[in-house]
Amino acid sequence: MRLIPRRNVTRFGRIAAVLCLLVLQEKGLRAQRAPERVVFDVVSCKSCRILVTPSVSFSGFTVDATVSEPPLDVALDASGRFWITSEGYLPRIYSRNGTYLRSVGREGGGPGEFRFPTTLARLPGDSMLVLDLDLRRAMVIDSAGRVVRAVATTDQLLFPIPNRWPDEVVVSARIATPAAAGFPLHIVSFTGQQVSVKRSFGSLPSAMTPRNALTSYSVVAADGLEGYVATNPVRYAIERWSKKDNQLLQVLKRDAPWFGEVSTGKIGNHDTQPEPAIQALFVDKQGMIWVFVSVAAERWREQWKDVPRNVQEVSSRSLDRSRLLQTRIEVLDPKGTSVVARGSFPGVMVSSFSDGRVAAWQPTLNGEAQLRVLNLELKR
Repeated sequence: MRLIPRRNVTRFGRIAAVLCLLVLQEKGLRAQRAPERVVFDVVSCKSCRILVTPSVSFSGFTVDATVSEPPLDVALDASGRFWITSEGYLPRIYSRNGTYLRSVGREGGGPGEFRFPTTLARLPGDSMLVLDLDLRRAMVIDSAGRVVRAVATTDQLLFPIPNRWPDEVVVSARIATPAAAGFPLHIVSFTGQQVSVKRSFGSLPSAMTPRNALTSYSVVAADGLEGYVATNPVRYAIERWSKKDNQLLQVLKRDAPWFGEVSTGKIGNHDTQPEPAIQALFVDKQGMIWVFVSVAAERWREQWKDVPRNVQEVSSRSLDRSRLLQTRIEVLDPKGTSVVARGSFPGVMVSSFSDGRVAAWQPTLNGEAQLRVLNLELKR
């Protein structure tokens, strides 16, 4: 079933919405510091390269089954199936080869209903967590697509990582309480009828003002080893956090002239190219940190040709982001503090998976855009 579109939002649009300059301030002991290592803009492994190969595309024979809009999120469940949220649609489930299986729930505000499902997170076992932005609630869905539990949320929660479900989940959020204000990372609990915040922390808290109301977010990913990694989308400094006690272990600060000290992440205009923004992180089994950054595509100017120059605001639907942007990949070695390899692919990153694959919204030869799953391999 197709939902009524409510706003122009995509996953990479949500990231772009939180991109603005940080106004730093000290926030007591919770604003942690750790050894900062500079990673210079030199590739340490001259023979290394990143291989990008298509793996899965998505198909269906009905309007509900076709992925015609840029996804908000894509996640893998325990069976290897793909769950997709897109603006104007119910959550959809596809087989491991991309065939449409079914939609979850129905439109509305009652039990088992959705209005604006956005973020997805795989839970222990065979369940999936779906966050609905309009309804301000999180729903636990079983493998058959049934809503088995709903928990109220007062804030938009991004990049949820279950450390110990349901009592301890790492999220990025802007929470306007005295104890949490300005901190990008939080430990929350889903045990009650409403999500509760147990702890808030971060290395770069920001002042919460009307101008930077959405800067208290980070891109977060589990590392499968000691905890998780996080970074602000417009400040290329990767933080490594421990899972046990949420201590900041290391900061890898990239000295990258093409990124700058702080980016704005803006999409640009007729004469100004889009600025870079970090879209996703992934840590492989060797402990290498993969960073996915949206940057201007080579022919970015062409996406502005149909937009009048005197327009003050541009709808996200007026621009094809799959052609306006491309994704730059960097593989960082936290031990050697170096860039091991660098690569790219057309279009924009949507999600990364624990098996090393990624979902991307990419241009096609027929002029449209398509959701694809890509295999990534580091060849030495």
